[in-house]
Formats: sequence, structure tokens, C-alpha cells
Amino acid sequence: ISIGLAGAVQPLVWLLRNGDYLGKIHSAGAFSKLARNENNRKLILREGAVEPLIQLLHEGNAAGRIQALWALRYVCGKNETKVMIGCVEGVRALLQLLETGEAGVKSLAAWALNNLVDFNSSNITIIRAEAYVPLQRLLQSGDAEGQHQAKAILNRLDKNLRTSISPAHASEPSRPPSTEVEQLQQMLQGSITCDGPHLRRKLSDFVESDKNITNNVLELLVDHLQCGDPARATLAAKLIRTIARKEKHHLAIANVKAFDPLVQLLHTGTPEGKTQAARALTNLACNESNQTLIARAGAVEPLISLLEVGGDEGKTDAAWAIRNLAGNSDNKISIVQKGGVKPLVQLLLNGDDAGKVQAALALRNLASNDDNQIAIARAGGIQALVQLLKSDGEFNGDVCAARALGTLACNSDNQVAIVQSGAVEPLVRLSKNRDVWVKFQAVATLRNLACNDQNQDSIVNGGAVPPIVELLSSGDADGKVVAAEALRFLACNDDNRILIASEGAVKPLVKLLQVGSGIVAAAEALSTLAINRDIKDEIGLAGGVEALKRLLSTKEIHPDLVSHVLAKPATKSSRSRGLRRLCRWVIRG
Repeated sequence: ISIGLAGAVQPLVWLLRNGDYLGKIHSAGAFSKLARNENNRKLILREGAVEPLIQLLHEGNAAGRIQALWALRYVCGKNETKVMIGCVEGVRALLQLLETGEAGVKSLAAWALNNLVDFNSSNITIIRAEAYVPLQRLLQSGDAEGQHQAKAILNRLDKNLRTSISPAHASEPSRPPSTEVEQLQQMLQGSITCDGPHLRRKLSDFVESDKNITNNVLELLVDHLQCGDPARATLAAKLIRTIARKEKHHLAIANVKAFDPLVQLLHTGTPEGKTQAARALTNLACNESNQTLIARAGAVEPLISLLEVGGDEGKTDAAWAIRNLAGNSDNKISIVQKGGVKPLVQLLLNGDDAGKVQAALALRNLASNDDNQIAIARAGGIQALVQLLKSDGEFNGDVCAARALGTLACNSDNQVAIVQSGAVEPLVRLSKNRDVWVKFQAVATLRNLACNDQNQDSIVNGGAVPPIVELLSSGDADGKVVAAEALRFLACNDDNRILIASEGAVKPLVKLLQVGSGIVAAAEALSTLAINRDIKDEIGLAGGVEALKRLLSTKEIHPDLVSHVLAKPATKSSRSRGLRRLCRWVIRG
């Protein structure tokens, strides 16, 4: 809104008319965003942007045509705009794209032809003469959206032809819907002409406004899922996915028995249909009770199949759905027993960045089961996760790998295997990240690995102590507790204890004694460090001894936790008495 009011529309129209190709593309892209606001849309129309946008449809390259179509898509909606776009020049530009454009451009051109053009006497002859062949091709070989639009246009052409031959038999217009819910129902029933993207937008706005979806709407969507038309079933899955973004609708969707047809679409749908079904189930599986119901409907096997043979998007969405289903303890077992681990590991190794992230998080959820930890390790999951941990891809793949490895490290054999696979160096790198949450995940995994005596020196030698002490000093409450626990394990020998103390761990550990959730972790770490007499003295000077005595008096800690800190040092007189007893014993001998 601010950009439009600041006077940006006029120079953008000038650039659209007079700029080079790159300038025109960027200008059209800007209009596609600005035009989503009603006030901006009026400004864009008033400044005359439609004509040069249509010109860009004629003359632009593929990128320019796509941006022009998107801009026209959002600029449209008012009758005067439709008249401008529906002129002979605009129609010819759309028909040319329908004939020669790339797949995505053809679908957008069909959408524009269906929604931006009134089939009137000035353009109907051209459309009839030039549109039938490319529309039939799009209907046969286009994507789901293209097929839907082609079918709608062909129906409009047939209806227009029948009406022009026998106008007396034209049907009476239907009563306008009285409510938004009724309008949605009529859109789904087909009594209101509406394309898929517009219906999804309408439904998305309805959901985001936090309004309730009626059972009638949900039942219509379930009917669409089962209608046998791949395009309609795919659209229904998309719409259910949109509704399921709000958890308050999850129970209602379950009550209309949507899970079975969604699972059936996973089995028999088009590639796009399977992807949309997986996405809908992903959102629905955020609800704990739905996790059980979706698994009972048979979703696990087709999701694993999509994970094995789907495209990049399909595999990613299948892994995401499996990740959410694995929030249920029974599902964790079922997914592994039905062969879900191996394709997840393969996705870790060979998927795109988004797929690798979802595979890592799915394995993390599965690994909270003890038996699954062994199964994932045997399937090569540790090596694949360490490989992702070392990467610098998008979507925080390294952090997701660290989280999965941290869960796998609850198994002692896995602890050793993870360190031997080279995890320490990238974990230490992550522990130095500026983001406190990232630090926490890395240190939590290092803590789990440090439980194993065989790993402790490797972690210390890998440079882990300074960033752990930094988290202890500057992290949030959870981060400080994890850091204290890690230091307790790493203080396994005197060299390590001296290093930890020299990095400044004593004072923040003493301070952590004042935090309820950190008392035990801090007390254990201090007790282990106090095995070294010099560090014990440092703890006393920092106020640690007095703090521990207070905690003992209030029974907040057990005496065994702090035996090394509170053990009284031998006095000079007691040492002398001991030496005299030793001498008498030697003389007698």
C-alpha cells in the first residue's frame, strides 16, 4: 500500500512501456505484487498498465510472459479490466501463449482466457477458430491446473454455441449466494463458474479469517476426492490441505471420513494428486489423534512408495507426512517395520535440500524408539546424517542432522559410530553459530556423545569446550543446563578439568545454582571439577561452597552430588598427626 501511495505506479508503467526487457520483466513482477491491494489495483488501471502488459505477452521472452500473466491475473477482476484484456489483441496474445508457451505458461494462459475474457461477439470467432486445438492438447497432456482450465473453457465454448443457436433455451441465472459459506458450496458444486486458483484463494482467505468451515463444504470436498476425475480429486486434496492449516478444523475433517479417500488418492492419483494428498495428510497429522486414524486408513505404505518412486516434491512431502505420523509411538514401529528407513536414508543422500531436511527430521522422530535407533544405524543413517551435517545447504539441513544424531546418540554403540564418522568438527562449528537455538542443538548432541568415555577426549580435542562455556554464560535457561551437563561429562580427567576452568566455566556454573532447572546440572559439574584442588579453591572463592551448603540445608540436592566440593581439606595439625602415626608404624615394622 505504501509503495503505491508513494507514487511508484507511474514510473513502473513508464518502465513497462519504455524499458529494456529486464526492466519490463521487473516492472510486471512488481505489478503482480502491488495489484493484490485494491487501492493499488485502481492506480495501476488508471495509469494504463494493461496495454503494455498485453504487449509484453506478445513480445516478451518466457520470463516476461509469465510475469505479464501473473500481473494481469491480479490486475483483473473489474469489468473494465476484462474489457481491456478481452480485446482482440489481448485474446490473440493469450492464444499464442496457449499454442507455443511452456507448460506452466500454457496453464496460466488458459486461466487468463477463462477468467479475464468475456466471450463476446468481437472475440468469440477468433477463440472458436484458434483455441480448440491447443485446448484439446492441454486437456490431454497438461498439468492438473491446465487440464482443469482447458475443460472449463471448452465447456464455455460449447455453452456459448448452444446459446447462440437457441437463445430461448438459455437457463435462468441462479440466485446469488447469501453467505460466503454458501458461495463456497456453490463454487464446489459448479453452479458458480470458478477456476481452481480462484477457489483456493477464496478458501484460503476464508480460513485465514478464522471462520468455521461447514460440514457441507467438507462433504463436498470428500465427494470430489472420490469422483473419479483426477483433476477434481487433486483440487479437492489441495483445498483440504488449505483448510487443515488450522488445527481447529482437523476433527471436522476426520468426522467426514476424509482420510480413506486421501489415502486412495495416494495409491491411484496422478503424480500431482499423490503430492497434494501427502500434503493434506501432513497438515492433518499435526493432530495427535489423527496420527492414529491416518495410519489405520493405510497411509504408511503408499507414503513409503511415494518416498521411493516420487519426484522431488513428492518425496519431500512423503517424508514430511511420515515425520508427522512418527509422532505416535505405534506409528514409529509400523513405519520402520514396513520399510520406511531405507528410502529416508536414500533421500538424505540423493534428495534436494528440502527433501534432506524432511528425511532428517523424520529419522529424528523415528529414533526416539530404542529399536529404531539400531535399525537406522544399520541402514546407513548415521553416515548419511553426518554427510548432511557437514553440508551448508538451505533450510538448516545441518541443524536438522544434528538433532537427528542427538536422538540416535541415546544408544551407546551409535555414540561411538557418530564420532568415528566425523561428526565432532561440524558440531563444534554449529556450536559457534550466532543463533542461540542452533548452539543449543549442537551442544545437546555433543552432550549425548560425551556420555561415552571413548568420545570425551575427541570432543575436547575438537575444540568443543570454549563454545560450550560460552553457551553456559550467555544461553537461555535450557541452553545453560545442557552446557553444564556436557561439561560434567567432559571433565573426565585433570587436563580436561583444567581446560574447562581456564575457559571461565566456574562462575557461570555457580550462578546456575540459583536457577531451579539448572541446580542439579551445575552441582554435578562443580563436583566433578572440584576433584582438582585448585579448581575447588576457585569454586569456594566464587561462592559455590556457600551456595551448595544452602541447597543441602533445604534438601534441594543430595549430599552425594557435591561430595568433592564440600569435602574438608586436611589441616596442618591433622597432617602432622598422620605423619607421626606413619613413622611409629614404620619404626615398629
